[in-house]
Amino acid sequence: DAVDVLADRDRRINATLTLNLKNLQANGLGIPLASGAVRVYESDSNGRPTYIGASSIGDIPTNTGANLTISNVFDVWVQGKNLGTKKVGKDSYQTSYSALVHNSKHVPVKLRVVHEAYGLWRIASESAKSRRISGSESQWVVSVPAGSETTLRFAVLTHG
Repeated sequence: DAVDVLADRDRRINATLTLNLKNLQANGLGIPLASGAVRVYESDSNGRPTYIGASSIGDIPTNTGANLTISNVFDVWVQGKNLGTKKVGKDSYQTSYSALVHNSKHVPVKLRVVHEAYGLWRIASESAKSRRISGSESQWVVSVPAGSETTLRFAVLTHG
């Protein structure tokens, strides 16, 4: 599940590690997967498997997919900030936001940042390209170099 990083702007929100599983033969799967526990490992710098988290799945038919939230990531976080709202028309307001995305890892990361808005709205400006993922949510995929941080800026225009 995505978290609106700007809903609670006074605290850091750790990223979550999500595995997007596609049950396809091309991915080495392609058979029905029964519900149960999934444990995830990745290779460390010496090539040894290291446990990074677990999740549970429901039945996953062939040629479908699932998103598994594996764990919270303590060294990648976001802190959102509402920069202010101004009236721009009779019933229109523009609210500006920033989201500081911090990566303490020794490798670059891509983080999905989601913002939820209500009513009639659109993204008025943005420092990176967003994609509307539902009637109330837009998402950005933010790339952050190792040991660095970047700031996403955007403004939402609401009507009514």
